[in-house]
Amino acid sequence: MLSYTEFIAGREVTKGVEVGSHLATTHHESVRGFLNELLGRDSQKFLSGEPDPVGPDLTTTGETDNPQKSVEDGEQLEDEPLAPKPADLSNDQRQQLRRQQAYYKDTQKSIADAVQRFIADVQRRTTSQPLGIDDLLRLRVLLMVVLGAGSNKSALLPADPTAKVSRRQVLPSQGEFGWPYLAGRLLFAFFRAHGGSHGPLVEKLAIAAEGIAGIPDDVLECWATCFWAACAMHVAIDDKKQRLKLPLKKQEADEDLYRGTRVVREEALGERVTELFSRLNQRFAERLGVSAKELEARHHMLVEGTMSRGTALVNA
Repeated sequence: MLSYTEFIAGREVTKGVEVGSHLATTHHESVRGFLNELLGRDSQKFLSGEPDPVGPDLTTTGETDNPQKSVEDGEQLEDEPLAPKPADLSNDQRQQLRRQQAYYKDTQKSIADAVQRFIADVQRRTTSQPLGIDDLLRLRVLLMVVLGAGSNKSALLPADPTAKVSRRQVLPSQGEFGWPYLAGRLLFAFFRAHGGSHGPLVEKLAIAAEGIAGIPDDVLECWATCFWAACAMHVAIDDKKQRLKLPLKKQEADEDLYRGTRVVREEALGERVTELFSRLNQRFAERLGVSAKELEARHHMLVEGTMSRGTALVNA
């Protein structure tokens, strides 16, 4: 096992070489396969504006405990009609509205708690042991859950008990339960070179040296998802066509992310990352208010500004 820095320092960057997955011999490969299948399957179904099959009674909770289910079942929000005035609601409608709002709040909190538990768990474990490839898979799954539950709407709590609303898109574009905030927390913990007690978690990553053909597919897939999420936050607009409110040091955090992966320019702009970006754009961009063209332009800008060009042997 090598630290990620040591692994990167000794690998070759070669084009057209199958690198493979370090998860291939573990049960985690099925989760990786699910995520890749999800991004390549029926993407257009979720961009077609089909009616939400879920009716107004959103009383079932706890579905975010299954991240595969949460990501897979994402669908677009309907345009909601003007909500009736509270005085016009019957007692049954008021109760139903409270149940709907409780579902949204509980599901938002469930996702936020999962993000916090993950960060706390990996920070605790790195005091005595390195992180592994399976931790990167967990990071990728959580990012996919957050993106899959995200919306470009700044406010999502139901106001009309008779309207059809999304059961899956429960994270707004703003606030502590907003998808940018939760995705940003994950990326900050892994990559931000801040002055706190915990350094970037990427520095605690260790990888088995099984050749020098490049970054393993499962690692690069995680990095590509991180790149996409970071760029999406920067270019997204809300339902009022306004840019999202982001931390003042967002640019510095993005640069830390791109540098922290130690990916070189040819890899970051190569076929594997480009294909995954295309699938992420199809799956999430429209619902999050993201322009694929702007996102890819920002990715190119960050790559050119932070990454070196590949040589026969890359030295960290």
